[in-house]
Amino acid sequence: MEIRYEIKKLLSFKILLAILLLLLINGFVSYNNRFIAEEIDLKIYRTYMDKLTGEYSEEGYNWISNRVQHYEDIMSVCEEKADAYISHNLSREDYQAYLDEYNEATIQSDTARYILNKYEEHMMYDNKGVLFFDFNADYYIKNKSGINYILVLMLIILLVPFICNDEKKEVAYMIKTTKNGRKNIRVRKTFLGIIISGIISSVFLIEDFFVSLLTTDFGDMSYVIHSIDGMEEFPYAISIKKYVALTMILRLIFYIMLSCIIMGIALLINNIYWSGVVVVMILLLPEMIKEKLTDIYQYTFNIGLSTYDDANLIMQDGNITRLCIITLGFLVLSVIFVIISNAYRIKYTD
Repeated sequence: MEIRYEIKKLLSFKILLAILLLLLINGFVSYNNRFIAEEIDLKIYRTYMDKLTGEYSEEGYNWISNRVQHYEDIMSVCEEKADAYISHNLSREDYQAYLDEYNEATIQSDTARYILNKYEEHMMYDNKGVLFFDFNADYYIKNKSGINYILVLMLIILLVPFICNDEKKEVAYMIKTTKNGRKNIRVRKTFLGIIISGIISSVFLIEDFFVSLLTTDFGDMSYVIHSIDGMEEFPYAISIKKYVALTMILRLIFYIMLSCIIMGIALLINNIYWSGVVVVMILLLPEMIKEKLTDIYQYTFNIGLSTYDDANLIMQDGNITRLCIITLGFLVLSVIFVIISNAYRIKYTD
């Protein structure tokens, strides 16, 4: 009965309405936060990929290299052709034909050069990658690892009132007189908060991924992660989809840690407004001062409390062991923090 009562308090109608609203906002943001190519024409890139998709090869490198050289040769004689036309050494028809070639070269050259650069970069790493239409998968991996502030807001709205309202309504003084009061109820509330936070965080993360997946072309995610630019030195030959799954699990752990921190702060401060302010400051402060910190502190601060980009960088570097140790350490510290906060609040209500 106690757990059922606590679930009703945690997932009240207002909270469920807030979850639904923020899920809609999260989906809308995910839909609009898509990759916008600069200078690269995605239609042209797809045309090239239809021809080149597959393992990097000397034949493919020579073909794209010749295309780039062809376009550069056309654009390099622009002034010469213009002078020839002005001096009547080039007919209007021939000059127009050149202009058509020139315009086509300017449209194609940036995309072709981009593919050539990919070839030159990947071929330095023994051709471990595969060439395919990877724009959106590349963007998701590199830009979707940052902290989801909509989800953070949801966790604050969910957990802070859940923890603080008992004290506000003087329920704590009734709790301590019950047979299973204080310790049992506090422990159950904490575990309930962690479980519900983990479920809601999973829903937000999965929604973000599937909105991105359904509204953009990720290409073939069964290809090896080495195919993504910047991932050539990743030491494990896992697929892109497995890498994405690992990062999602890592982010879920972060939000569980954050949930513990939010509940601990709420227990210590015992004020809905100031608890929310302190949580926001803890998230923003490390980001503001991280440039002044050593590399180790940058990693640890950001894994535990800030934007998560550095945690993703550790994973991209392939140091999974170090990442697991640091993440586990922060998870343990988060749990210890909420346990100490609970102990303090139980003593406070004696």
